Amino acid sequence: MPPDRLAPADARAIAAALVRELAASAPSTLDLDGVDLGPALEQQLFFALRDGLDASVRRVSHVDVAAFARITAALGYSLLPRRQRPRSRESSPIVALIRQPARMAILEPIERALRRLDGPPLEVVAVAQATERAADGWPSKSDLAGTAPMPTHRLQDVLLPGEVVRMWRYQLRLPRGLRAADRAWSAAVGSSRAAGLLTIAARELPRIALGAAGLRSVVGRWRPSLLIGFDEVGTWSRILPAVAHASAVSSLNLPHAEAAMPVAIAGADYDRFAVFGPRAAAVLRKAGIPPERVVEIGAPHFDALVARPRPPATAPARPRRILYAAQYVQGAMTLAGLEACHRAVLAAATAAAPSELIVLPHPVQPAGLIEGIAGRQPVPTGVDLRIEHGLGLHDLLDDAWLLVTAWSNSVFEAALRGVPSLMIDVEHASPVAYAEEGLGIGVDTETGAAAAARALLDPAYRAATVERATAALAEHLGPLDGRAAERAADLIVSMARRKVHDPE
Repeated sequence: MPPDRLAPADARAIAAALVRELAASAPSTLDLDGVDLGPALEQQLFFALRDGLDASVRRVSHVDVAAFARITAALGYSLLPRRQRPRSRESSPIVALIRQPARMAILEPIERALRRLDGPPLEVVAVAQATERAADGWPSKSDLAGTAPMPTHRLQDVLLPGEVVRMWRYQLRLPRGLRAADRAWSAAVGSSRAAGLLTIAARELPRIALGAAGLRSVVGRWRPSLLIGFDEVGTWSRILPAVAHASAVSSLNLPHAEAAMPVAIAGADYDRFAVFGPRAAAVLRKAGIPPERVVEIGAPHFDALVARPRPPATAPARPRRILYAAQYVQGAMTLAGLEACHRAVLAAATAAAPSELIVLPHPVQPAGLIEGIAGRQPVPTGVDLRIEHGLGLHDLLDDAWLLVTAWSNSVFEAALRGVPSLMIDVEHASPVAYAEEGLGIGVDTETGAAAAARALLDPAYRAATVERATAALAEHLGPLDGRAAERAADLIVSMARRKVHDPE
């Protein structure tokens, strides 16, 4: 572990202690008119301590000029006269916050199930990367069937001027609050690390507050019956529940992947957490989430895969198609680990040659990340490599010979379609134990990856690998009946009808 990185449990304990100290010395720094900003700040400090402070945040600055510029721009934008100020179709809608475009694929089958139940209308609010695709509704597969896309709005379009004015007042008092915490933070973690963490706080708290102001504007405009997130780890997983609690609105987290990191999840405070299956429910209990808040629903975005007839068990013809579900640099995955994983993928593809290696970039990777890594490695003879930006994993699995990844949930999809998985963990950093549980073959070297690929050339070994993975699915995904979206919709309707925040 790099010297500037802490073990996750230590990072969590220190981040929580620093936020408690800030709340004691300058409570208004963590309060936006009743919305508690402390959990979101704690999460940012946790990430910084766990992953290591970047050199760019070593110099402390309690005043973030860029924050004042953002608030000024937001105020001007909120005051602009616009003919199509976002409005909900009906009163008390369900509002889902979407940060990544890929989350729409999860929401679409749930929205269809909600319509069948004649549930409340669903509105989508886009932030971050999702805002690029939020104009004029969201193009989706449902459009091809003649149904209208889900109404999707950018969070900045919903901002109320009064909420931005509150942001101004908050930003003016923030520097004094951070200065009050300076000495205590230095005593807790040392002056150098404290300087970096205070700089992060000065940078992130205005962003957190602006996100909270945006969600308060959503509540003020639409009076939603339920706020939904797709995030139990990121900063929005702390902002959304805090706004919901302050506004007496229920909150629900829907699963976009299997919950796997208890220390990172600890502190999330949704009224309900929907999860895939028993394994994820156990992870949330370990994270300190009360069992009565956890509901197992399965994986809605896998319903279509479950319903599709499984392809024949015979191995696909040559050239052997290998799908590489690449990850991105965050948390346990370092740049060096991702580079090493790519080299091991090439070794596996070479052992299976002639092979077609299709690299699938992660939906949230920085632009050009995996392309740059691939460009630095020569493609071996007998391997035809391409980076696929159009088709997705579900489109390519049925003709695949092998799926390769580090520790992504793509192993579930592969097992559902009868494709063996190879998991590469060069740095022994995986937060999950999929290989040990039989979901695939685990290796930690290029040599091991090549040996695993050669072993899969044996039809009997290949069949046994797939059989083990299939047997392990229920523990992770719950009932494989294709009705996870229905269960999600049932849960949403039951919570929306209560309307008021009620953790019990």
